[in-house]
Amino acid sequence: KIRKLRERIAKRAIKILHIDDEWNNGWPKVIGDIVFGECELLELDGFNDFIAANGTLRTITEFPRYDLNMQEEFVEEMFRNVAHNIETFEPNCILLDLRLAGNHENVIQIEQTSGVKLMRLLRSSYKGVPIIMTTASNKAWSIEELMQQGVDAYWIKERPDINSTFNDSVRNYTRLLELIEKASGEKYRFLEQFARSVKEHCSDSNPWYKDSYNLTGSSEPL
Repeated sequence: KIRKLRERIAKRAIKILHIDDEWNNGWPKVIGDIVFGECELLELDGFNDFIAANGTLRTITEFPRYDLNMQEEFVEEMFRNVAHNIETFEPNCILLDLRLAGNHENVIQIEQTSGVKLMRLLRSSYKGVPIIMTTASNKAWSIEELMQQGVDAYWIKERPDINSTFNDSVRNYTRLLELIEKASGEKYRFLEQFARSVKEHCSDSNPWYKDSYNLTGSSEPL
């Protein structure tokens, strides 16, 4: 099953944007190996690209300083960075961690986490890009609440303090492949292209039909 999922993903040459404050703990390589197999690391200013013959995983490596009393500023700065990467990298999907400030957010409600707040900003500006939330929590109530926030899917990262069996790991990695295969499929690609076209149209102050119709309220052609 893993081989078939990889083969379908490989045909699409997809691009994944990865946002996780624990990026230096090896997660990008783990995800790159799961999705693409062998990857070549290219370290750049502000992000790392894990490049394979069949796709690229971009991991953001610069995070603003977090202050509990200035979380909104933290999220807004993260949004500007992520938005820039969406515009330049044009990912097929986003892997977004739930808590981007580590232990600072362990005791706050899910809807107040930096990951959920960032997801909402991304939803308002990039409606067509699927977002898969990653979390270390496997509690059922956490997962249900997470889905209610509007993410497309979730993936539970394996924690070192939980003794997972080999079969558990295989199932978990297979789920990640299934999620990415679905998020990069034709349905989401169409939605992404449609949302991008709508955004471009709304920003166009001189649409093609402006000269043909009176847009001041009359339905009569000029």
